[in-house]
Amino acid sequence: MSMSTYTKPAYINNATTIDYSYLGNHIEDQLGLGACVPNSLTSHLESMMRMAHQYTGELSRLGPYQDGLIYEQRPGLDSGLVPISGLIVAQETGVGYESTLPYIPSNLPYAPSS
Repeated sequence: MSMSTYTKPAYINNATTIDYSYLGNHIEDQLGLGACVPNSLTSHLESMMRMAHQYTGELSRLGPYQDGLIYEQRPGLDSGLVPISGLIVAQETGVGYESTLPYIPSNLPYAPSS
């Protein structure tokens, strides 16, 4: 569908944007890892949790990355993650807290790709 044929749903009330900045997600630095998928996945989950429950914690970005690579049968490789793998892993196993698996690249079993 092209944007020229898109019609906004009535509930948007002719707004040109929807401001979610109040959710307060900070921008994460993936530090040279191929981890953009779990970074965006956990940021989105944190936003959803804040909207629903006023949750203010931080979810692990490294957990879904490592679990996703295992799911894709590529454990120990820093080669990025297919988005659907990150979603499947998050749905099937959940996402832990950052405090349980901190995002410290020097502690990984593989070197960052950059």
